[in-house]
Amino acid sequence: MQPKIFMYRYLDEDELIEEEETDLTGEIELPRRGDIIYRRDQCWKVVAIYTVGAGEPFPRFRIHLTNMSKSGFVN
Repeated sequence: MQPKIFMYRYLDEDELIEEEETDLTGEIELPRRGDIIYRRDQCWKVVAIYTVGAGEPFPRFRIHLTNMSKSGFVN
């Protein structure tokens, strides 16, 4: 298991919000597109995942999320 860094980007917020989570043990599974995850007391759908920072000691993944509780959400 390899350490990695997750950067969660919340697309439905009024301002750009990005939270970073470091997985030093490598135990957290990388979500896949379409997965539903619970963060910030809400359910979010993973709409895209990008690998960034090639050549850094730990791989970094930018995970774009859309809020499932917003009105008008279409699956």
